[in-house]
Formats: sequence, C-alpha cells, structure tokens
Amino acid sequence: MTLNIETTQENGQHTFTLQGDLDAASAPTLRQSLQPTLASNPSSVVLDFGGVEFLDSTGIGAVIQAYKHMSKAGGKFKLTGMKGQPLQTFTFLKLNHLIEAV
Repeated sequence: MTLNIETTQENGQHTFTLQGDLDAASAPTLRQSLQPTLASNPSSVVLDFGGVEFLDSTGIGAVIQAYKHMSKAGGKFKLTGMKGQPLQTFTFLKLNHLIEAV
C-alpha cells in the first residue's frame, strides 16, 4: 500500500496526515515531504498516524530522524492518532518515552 500525505499549517503548527503503510517502500516519501518543512525550522510538527495501518523499522527511522531534527532545533514534535500495530510497535520499543504520542 502506498502512503498518502496531506499537509496543513495552522498557527505555526505543521501537521502531516498520513494514510497507508509507513514502511521501507514509503519512508522515503515521508522524508521528502518533511524535508522542506524541517528545513524552515518550524516551531511545531505533528504526524497524524490515524490512517496508518502498518509501521516497520524503516518507517520508525524516518520518524526518529524528524524527531531528532526538531529536538536539535528546539521545536515541538508529536505523533497523534496512533492505534493498532503502529501503536503496539511504538510502545514495544518504548519510543513513547522519547516522542510524545497521543
């Protein structure tokens, strides 16, 4: 399954709404979508995982890369809408202790 990404910006917060699988095939798409926003050093980035059914290690790597960039720049980074397998994987790896996921 492909990954569709819708981007919105409101009050300085950039939200990326993801739909599909975030895996080895689609992680480069997420990285490319995030790149221009991250380069502008926004104050807040949100990844909405409400439409993500599957998350693998490559997808996790793309998320961690964005988180590291935002942390280094002093911005806020969080994930919303996580459920099912992506949430289970995220919590199993204890990434919820590192990255805010609501």
